[in-house]
Amino acid sequence: MEKILTISIAAYNAEKYLVRCLSSFISSDILSMLEILVIDDGSQDTTAQITKKIEKQYPESIRLIHKKNGGHGSTINTGIKNATGKYFKTVDADDWVDQTGIRYLLNFLSKNDVDLILNPYNKVNEYGNIIEDVPCVKSSMVEYGRIYQIEDIAQILIIAMHAFTFKTQILKNMNREIDEHCFYVDAEYTIFPLPLVHTVTVLDFPVYLYLSGINEQSMNIQNMIKRREEHLRVIRRVIEFYNEKIGNIRDELGQLIYERIIEIIKMQYIIYFSMNDLTQSKKEILKFECEIHEANNVLYIGVLSQKNYYSMKLLKILRIIKFNGYKEIIRILQLLKLL
Repeated sequence: MEKILTISIAAYNAEKYLVRCLSSFISSDILSMLEILVIDDGSQDTTAQITKKIEKQYPESIRLIHKKNGGHGSTINTGIKNATGKYFKTVDADDWVDQTGIRYLLNFLSKNDVDLILNPYNKVNEYGNIIEDVPCVKSSMVEYGRIYQIEDIAQILIIAMHAFTFKTQILKNMNREIDEHCFYVDAEYTIFPLPLVHTVTVLDFPVYLYLSGINEQSMNIQNMIKRREEHLRVIRRVIEFYNEKIGNIRDELGQLIYERIIEIIKMQYIIYFSMNDLTQSKKEILKFECEIHEANNVLYIGVLSQKNYYSMKLLKILRIIKFNGYKEIIRILQLLKLL
C-alpha cells in the first residue's frame, strides 16, 4: 500500500521520549497510511534499541535509519531522501502528535492534492497539558480545508515548522540541503521550499504537540546565547537564499518570506540584548549591524518596522544615538526585566 504521509522523526539520545512519540502514531486505523522514519543521529543511548523493538512489531510502517551525528538539519535531509510517502512531516523525538488530529489530517490528505498544508499546533508540558494554542494564520478570514493558490492567502500565513506538512516532491525538488551540525535550521526547512509551493490549505485542528519549557531546548534564551553563532549562520543562509531568489519569487510569497527572515533577524538582536557580557555584546551587535546592512539594506531597515516589539523600538533608539551608552542602557533594562 502506498503511504500517504512520511513522518521523519529526528532522534538523538531520545530514549526518554521516543516511546511516547512513536506511540502517538500507533493506531490500527491509521498506521497503514504512515511511513515513520526514525533517524538516529548517532545516539549514544538506547534510542536505536528502543526503535528496533517497536520496528519489529510494525515493520510495514516503522523504519530505523542510522547515521553519523550531523544535527537536526542532517536528520531532515536524510528523511527527505528516504521518504516514499506522498506527503512529509518532520517531528522531534521529544514531541508527539494528537492522535485525533493526525487521523483527521490523513483523511484530508487521502482525498486531496495540495503542495502545503498548515495546521495550528499546541505547546504542551511534559504531562501533555496545553500551555498555548499556536495559530497558523493571522486572520480567521480563511475557509478551512479549501485549496488556495498560495499568493491568495500568503499575507495571513504564519511560517512555522510544527505547522507545516509538505508534499514530499516539493522537498525533493528544492535542490538545496538543510545546513548540518547547526541548530535553528527550522527556518531553512520552512523557507527554502516555498518558491516551489503553488497550492496551500489551512486546517483548523492541531496535529503537532510541542513539548515546551524544558531547559535543554534550543529555544531557551540561555542556550540561544551559547549557540548564537549557529543562529547567525542560519540568518546568513536565508538572506543568501532571499537575495538569490527574490527576483523570481511571486510578490505575495516574497513578502511572506521577507517577514519570516525579519523575525529571525529580530531574534538575533534579542540574543545580544540578553547577554551578560555587554562588552562582547556590543562588539558583536555592531558587527551584525554592518553585516546585515551590507547583505540586504531592505532587511536592515525592515527589522525596525516590527510593531509591538519593545526590543526593536530599543534598536531604533540605539541606531539614532549610534550605540553610545549601549552597555549602560542594556544593563538598566536587564535589571528592570524589560528585555
